Amino acid sequence: MSTAVRSHAKINLGLHIGAPRADGYHALATVYQTLELHDVVTVKARRTTATSVSLTSNDSRVPTDARNTAWKMVMLALAALDLSAEVEIHIEKRLPVQGGLGAGSANAVAALVGLEAELGISVRGWITRRLAVAAEVGSDVPLFLVGGTVLGLDRGQQVYPLSDIEPVWCVVATPAIGVSTPQAFRDWDALCAEERLTAEASTVKLNELSRAYASAFSGAVPGVGWEQAPPVSSRTKRTWPDP
Repeated sequence: MSTAVRSHAKINLGLHIGAPRADGYHALATVYQTLELHDVVTVKARRTTATSVSLTSNDSRVPTDARNTAWKMVMLALAALDLSAEVEIHIEKRLPVQGGLGAGSANAVAALVGLEAELGISVRGWITRRLAVAAEVGSDVPLFLVGGTVLGLDRGQQVYPLSDIEPVWCVVATPAIGVSTPQAFRDWDALCAEERLTAEASTVKLNELSRAYASAFSGAVPGVGWEQAPPVSSRTKRTWPDP
C-alpha cells in the first residue's frame, strides 16, 4: 500500500527582494500562484521502532539522500511528532529541475501529505507546527500547504491566502540551463553591495508592496486587520492526495 500525491509547481506573479539581512536571509514581498503542472510523489510508510528513509527518482539529477527536500521534510516531521517510521519515497519528475517553479519545495510538501496519509496522522492536530516545520525546510515550502494565490512575506515563509484568480492558461518557458537559487541570491548580494542597498532601506518599500499586493488580490484595506491576522493560514485551502 502506498500514497501518491500531486506535487504542483508555482510561479511568482510579483517578486521584490530586499538587501541581505544580518541573519543572512532576504526580506521579500511576493505573490505565489500554484499551477496545474506537477510531479508525482509516492510515499510508502509504516511505524517502526527506528526511523529509516529511502528515496528514488526517475531523474538522475534529483538527490536521493539527506540533501533532498522531501527527505528533510519527512525527517523533521517525524521528529516533531515524536514518531519513528520506515519511509520509502519515489519522485516522478515531470517539472524541470532548477526551473524556478518551486518543484523541490513542492516535493517536500507532497512527501509530508503522503506520510500523514500512510501513518494516519491528523492534520488538524498539528497544523501550526507543520507550517513551522515546512519553513525549516525552505522559505517557499509553506506556500504549498496553502495553495492557490498566496501572499508571501518576511523571507517568503509567512504566507497569507489571497482570493484565487480565475483559471487562466499560462505559458511557462524554461531554459535548457538550470538556475541555482543560492547562486542567484549570491549574485544579488554582490549587486546590493555594489549599489550600497541596505536591508533597512528595503523595508519601507517592501511594506508598501505587501499592502499593494494584498489590496490588489483580495480587496482588503491596506494596513487594516494585519495585526490581528496570524502569519500562516489556520487551514489548508488545497490538498492534492491523488496523482
